[in-house]
Amino acid sequence: MRNPSLLLTPPPPAPVRLRPERKKDVLNAAAVSTPLSATPYPKVVLPVILTFADQLAMPEFHSAASFSFVHLTDFHFDKHIIPTGAVSELCHRASSSPSPLAPFGTLGCDAPKALADALFEYLRLHVAPQHPSFVLYTGDSARHDADAAVPRDAEEVFASAGIGR
Repeated sequence: MRNPSLLLTPPPPAPVRLRPERKKDVLNAAAVSTPLSATPYPKVVLPVILTFADQLAMPEFHSAASFSFVHLTDFHFDKHIIPTGAVSELCHRASSSPSPLAPFGTLGCDAPKALADALFEYLRLHVAPQHPSFVLYTGDSARHDADAAVPRDAEEVFASAGIGR
């Protein structure tokens, strides 16, 4: 039998409310960058962005019993895909026995640009006219970094998130 005390976790900490006079100190502290990882790759840092509750607009109230939204996540778009590439090579290199042409991707490989284009065209034509209440984008768009012959760099990660450097 499992020890029930091992299954219990403490509740998350309560959100911290800052007095207006303390915001300046927090924003100054936020200028310090945070490393993404401790890998042997070049150090990548992202700025910390703080938004305070009194700076946010109140969401529009919906009296309807239901609403719709779009959730976008885990695209993993890969500009290095070869449509007939070998899955064992993450579709980055041709193989002696090419896989069938897969313009929208192959199981075992990240997604090609054609899939991204088709996704956003579908959203534009079929979802946008329905006026969803909001779009939830939870990220993770960069391709997987599993091919030593085609390493992923910081510029590619930022570009996948739509962040210019």
